[in-house]
Amino acid sequence: MSIFLAIWNFLCGLWAPLLWLFDKGADLLGKGFSWLLVAIMGLFPSVDLSRQDFKQIPDSIAYAPWYAVSAFFRDQRATPEVNAVKANLGGFARGICHSGSDFGRLLENNINWERLDCPFPFPTPGKPESEDPLTTRDDGTVVRTGYENYKNNLIARQAAGLKNMVITPFPRDFIGGGVDPRTPEGEVKLAETIKFIFNDLKPYTGAVQISNEIGVPNFQRPLTNEEGVRFLAVQLEALAPLKGNIPVGYNTAGPQFDINSLMKPYLKYVDFYGMDIYLGCHVGLGSFNFIIGMYVFDIITMLMWGYLGKPIIVTEFGYLSAGVPKTQAEKDTMLRERYGYNSEAEMIAAAKADPEAFLTKMESRNPSMAGFIRRFNSEDLSRVSGFLTSLECVTHLYCELPADYVIPGFPHTPQGEADFYADILPRFAKHPYVLGTFVYNWKDSTQCYLCGQHDCPSETGWGLVDWQGNPKPALAAVRDAYAKLK
Repeated sequence: MSIFLAIWNFLCGLWAPLLWLFDKGADLLGKGFSWLLVAIMGLFPSVDLSRQDFKQIPDSIAYAPWYAVSAFFRDQRATPEVNAVKANLGGFARGICHSGSDFGRLLENNINWERLDCPFPFPTPGKPESEDPLTTRDDGTVVRTGYENYKNNLIARQAAGLKNMVITPFPRDFIGGGVDPRTPEGEVKLAETIKFIFNDLKPYTGAVQISNEIGVPNFQRPLTNEEGVRFLAVQLEALAPLKGNIPVGYNTAGPQFDINSLMKPYLKYVDFYGMDIYLGCHVGLGSFNFIIGMYVFDIITMLMWGYLGKPIIVTEFGYLSAGVPKTQAEKDTMLRERYGYNSEAEMIAAAKADPEAFLTKMESRNPSMAGFIRRFNSEDLSRVSGFLTSLECVTHLYCELPADYVIPGFPHTPQGEADFYADILPRFAKHPYVLGTFVYNWKDSTQCYLCGQHDCPSETGWGLVDWQGNPKPALAAVRDAYAKLK
C-alpha cells in the first residue's frame, strides 16, 4: 500500500501547477456563487442571515465541493513547511485540553501537550481592585492576578515536562479590558497587548493559538465575521517578527469556509491551521453517517489541507460518553415541567410575542437556561424565538443529542468513547501534514458550561476521567494510541 501511495503522490505532484490554476478559478467562482446564494437566501423572510448556522451555508456550498473532490488528487506528502513546523513542535503533539490540577497525571498517560486559555493581562479601566484583583510585579508592571496565576501555571507545567499551547484572549476579553479591536486605536492597542503577552510568556510557550473558534457566536461576539477575521489578522501580523521558532496559528469549528475564505490573504502569517471537529456530537451527518462513517474525518482533513495548504493541528476533538435523543413525549414533558409550556409552538409564540416576558418567566423556572438564551441574544432579543430552534440551542433546550448525532459503531457510552479514540488518533496521524491532536478533554463536568444544566450531555461527558477523576475506558485508549505517535 505504501508503494502505491508513493506512486500516487508522485503523479499528483506532477499536475500541481495545473491544480493551482484550477484552485484559483474555483475560488473566484466560489466567491461569486457565495454572493449569489446570499442574495437568494435574503429573499426568504424565514432565513435570518445574521444567524451563524445560516451564515456558513453559502460559503460551504461554494467552496467545499471542489476541494472535497479534488482532495483525492492532491499530493499528500509533507512539504518543507510541514517538516519545519513539526521540528519546532518537537515531534507529533500529543495533547489534551483542561487538565486543571491533574496535569501531573498527563505524562504517565503519554500526553505531553496542553492547551490553556490565557486571560486578558491588564487592569480593567475604572474597575475597583476589589472586583478585579491585581498583582504588582517587581519591575512595577501591574497585571491581573488571574493572568499572573496563568503564567505560573505555564511555568509549573513546563517544569513537569509538559509543553504549553497558549490560547490568546477572546474578543470580549479585550473589549472588557478597554481594547476595542473595531476601532483604529483599538487595533493599535490589540497589537501592543498581544506582543506583551507573547514576550511575557515566551519562555514557557511551545505554540500559540490566536483566540478560539472565531466564527462561533459564543467566542466571537460581539464581532462580525469580518471584524473577527481582522481581529485574528492584526495579532498574527504583530507576532510575525517576534515568534521565532514558536508556531503561531488560529482555529475554526469545523471547516468554517465563511471564516477560512476570509483568512486566505493572511495565511502568510500562519504556521498552522487548528481544526476543531466534533462530528457525531455537535454535528450530525444524517444518512451520510451510515455511508462513510469514520472516513468523514479523513475527507475533511484532506479537504482543509487542499484548501489552506497549511500544517494542521487538530486543536479540539472528542466524543461524548453519554447522550441519546429524546422521544416527543419526553420533550413535551420537559417543556411542561422545566419551562411551563404545553408545546414547542406555544413556547416559540411566547418568545416571539414578548421576548423579555418570556425570559423573565424562564428565569423563574430555569435560570441557568434563561441566562444561556439571554447571553446569545443580548444584542437583539427579537432573535430569541428563532434561536430556540437553532443548532446552538436545541440540544441544550431538551438536554439531548439528536438521533443523527452519532457515528455508527460508536455509541455515546464510555466504551463507545474509548473505541472512537482508538480509531481516530492513528487515523489523524497517518496524514503527514497533521502535526498534533488535542483531545477534548481530560475530565467530565458536573454541569454544562453553556446552559448550566447538570443533565445536558452537550458539555458534560467529554472526559478521559469522570468528574471524580476515576479513569474511563477512553483514558487507556488514548494512552495506548499516543504511545505509538512521535
